[in-house]
Amino acid sequence: MEFWEVEVKPGVPIKVKPDHGQWIHISQAALGEAVKDVKGAKNIPLRLKIDDKNFIIGFLKPGERTQLMFDLAFEKEFELSHDWKDGNVSFTGYLPAAKCPPVPLTFPRPIEFWGVEVKPGVPIKVKHDYGRLIHISQAALGEAVKDVKGAKNIPLRMKIDDKDFVLGFLKPEERTQLMFDLVFEKEFVLSHDWKNGSIFFMGYSSAVEDESSDSDDVSEDGSDDEDMALSLGGGSSDDLSGDDSEEDDSEEEEMPKNVQQSKKRPAVSAQAAPVFAKKAKSATPEKPGNKKGQNASGKNATGKMPLGDKSKQSPKSCGQFSGKSANMSFNSKAGKGGNW
Repeated sequence: MEFWEVEVKPGVPIKVKPDHGQWIHISQAALGEAVKDVKGAKNIPLRLKIDDKNFIIGFLKPGERTQLMFDLAFEKEFELSHDWKDGNVSFTGYLPAAKCPPVPLTFPRPIEFWGVEVKPGVPIKVKHDYGRLIHISQAALGEAVKDVKGAKNIPLRMKIDDKDFVLGFLKPEERTQLMFDLVFEKEFVLSHDWKNGSIFFMGYSSAVEDESSDSDDVSEDGSDDEDMALSLGGGSSDDLSGDDSEEDDSEEEEMPKNVQQSKKRPAVSAQAAPVFAKKAKSATPEKPGNKKGQNASGKNATGKMPLGDKSKQSPKSCGQFSGKSANMSFNSKAGKGGNW
């Protein structure tokens, strides 16, 4: 994340253009030092222009309201200005930690500025684009068309699913801006009761996160585990008896051959594979090198130490080969076909 700031001087609008794939978050605006006495100063409108549309994002007032908070995001060029003649206004915020992946200009961006002007007596119906959410960050009074002395609270109204809500109240000269944290995934209507000017609702739209890939991964893993369990089990548990250790060793020694065999001929199902008779345990403990293919040091014919107990191995290392492209699993034991 990187700090971002611009200082807007009196009568000099500033154009801000994010880098391609980058966006700018404006967090606040603050008055600078005045060059003369500010007694009797009026509200100072902060202006935004984007896509040839003009917005008022709030009002500052020397000696009373010297700072405003925002939650606005911009992915394209915009222009900032103000009406204060006695000093500068600083807009500050930040840049994200990394740029978004480059997106063609014809495609919707992951984050886009959103704003509407609601005029007196004209409710605005807002329709969201499929696959995107609208986040309303704030509402701000526009410029009044006449004197606002003695003005009352102005309710901000929202209608969704045939239900009516009041989001808050604004009041000229006192409470000219309200912050929100509202997210909409469907159509809604905005309106207000002010007869002397417009109210600007602003925020940003964002792409809906696709969670299907995560669920696909879970189901895919689950099916793999299930196939693995079935192939490892072979037939029923009643078919297995006696000492498993020697058979484990023989499977581990012959596993490379099974890989080659699986390429040459189709795999035999686990149920069709014959049940091999197990060797009886020796009455005396075996010494290193007694097992077939091992020398006195305990190493096998390849010069490598034999693999450990099958119960301590990870499932995918136990002669289990998964062929996802063919939607089937191959088992080294079944691949022997009883001829080894």
